Amino acid sequence: PQTRRTRKVVYNPLEATFGLNFLTEDHSGFGGYIHAHTWRYLGEQVALVPGFLRGTRPTFGGKNNWYPMIPWELRNVVIVEVTPKDSGHPYGKRRLYIDQQLFAVLYALVYDHDGAHWRTLFHGFANPTFDPENADVGVPLIVGNIWIDYHTNNASIWI
Repeated sequence: PQTRRTRKVVYNPLEATFGLNFLTEDHSGFGGYIHAHTWRYLGEQVALVPGFLRGTRPTFGGKNNWYPMIPWELRNVVIVEVTPKDSGHPYGKRRLYIDQQLFAVLYALVYDHDGAHWRTLFHGFANPTFDPENADVGVPLIVGNIWIDYHTNNASIWI
């Protein structure tokens, strides 16, 4: 305040967000530098994903209460594989499952450098028709993210 200068903000996409188990570049499925990765289109398929919540607050159950207790549904998705060009990146690769109707990442699978499944991200969406404060929005609402880390047996959930 004495110098009236704005402090410099350093952005590091490989840093853990708020000390949790996901990286800054993991927001919304991928928020990193596009050119720092090799992108590969793997195809289209129908995937079983957490469906659209008919309410305002998701609930969780299953192992350690980590999984969204929303009726799951079949959705048409595009699968894209993202491999870091930097061998020092924490991830070996990740697969993004992008909804063909929403153009949003419904979930992502992260693999370590040995090819073992390491983490899973689920995005939770809600149908705005069932939320009185957002009934006129017209597009699905993001109601939370779930990051499950299978190596540490830990999860980060925000709603």
